[in-house]
Amino acid sequence: MVEVIEQRRCQRLYSHLHRPITVDMVCAAGAGRDHCYGDSGAPLVHRGSSYGIVSFAHGCANPHFPGVYTKLANYVTWIFNLKN
Repeated sequence: MVEVIEQRRCQRLYSHLHRPITVDMVCAAGAGRDHCYGDSGAPLVHRGSSYGIVSFAHGCANPHFPGVYTKLANYVTWIFNLKN
């Protein structure tokens, strides 16, 4: 299980790597648990609903860098418009 990481904290961590964290992203991490190579596109699930989609990370389950996910809530309208 992973926990969502505060946006500003995630931005600070990734700024050293010159990887911007935007409002369309959510960061999450857990003790030794996170996504890894080949997991891109996998869901981040919260209370039975899709919350995010695996985007990138700095290594696999790196304790110093949370995983970064696309925040699905910001794309709901776009997804429904594609569907129709």
